[in-house]
Amino acid sequence: PNGILPHIFRRVQEKQHAVVVVAEGAGQDLLEQTQETEAGSGNPKLMPIAEYIRDQIIHYFQVEQGQQVRMKYLDPSYSVRSVPANATDSLYCTQLAHNAVH
Repeated sequence: PNGILPHIFRRVQEKQHAVVVVAEGAGQDLLEQTQETEAGSGNPKLMPIAEYIRDQIIHYFQVEQGQQVRMKYLDPSYSVRSVPANATDSLYCTQLAHNAVH
């Protein structure tokens, strides 16, 4: 019973909720690479790990455990700003990070 999926399942059974945060670029070795190796910005093209994890969680709950799961998937790319970060942004990000792990 090791791994992230059983851990998330146990967490939801015990606490009725779980928060999963996935860093952009994580788990690239788990995903099939595309022919496109560069994004328009010149940065490497990263595969969507968060969508992969989301789909794996849903499959684990519904198929392997026979449980329904309600999931809210938030993609922060919707809130990317087009101005330089300031001190308020730094404090806000710090607060988000602390809340994500506590």
